[in-house]
Amino acid sequence: GDMKPVVRFDAEMPLTYMTKKRYEDTQCLWPTGNGNPKALFARRGVKLYNARILGKRKIACRIDMEDPADRSGRMVQGIYFGQPEDVQAFCGRASEGPVTILYEVQLNEFRGIENLQFLIRSYR
Repeated sequence: GDMKPVVRFDAEMPLTYMTKKRYEDTQCLWPTGNGNPKALFARRGVKLYNARILGKRKIACRIDMEDPADRSGRMVQGIYFGQPEDVQAFCGRASEGPVTILYEVQLNEFRGIENLQFLIRSYR
């Protein structure tokens, strides 16, 4: 039969669990630096909204994500990078219903304001 690649991740974690404070508190727990991969989390059933392709080169898609366990309608911001055709496919997938994502959490600073950003590494 078909061999499926094995994907290793650290934990399944709701998107809304991670706050800036928790992010800062957990940074000391992850071995980071050269040769150490960033912590990778999984989440099933994520709803995607407002996909928009960024920039002239079209290698990034910013997206609003809603966690299946969150009933408040709160969104977190995701970003996906890839070749233009991959980014286009990801943006198209957004309208087809909930996805499973693998993601990293990053602290993004823009004009002096820090926000958590969810870097989508993989989806299906």
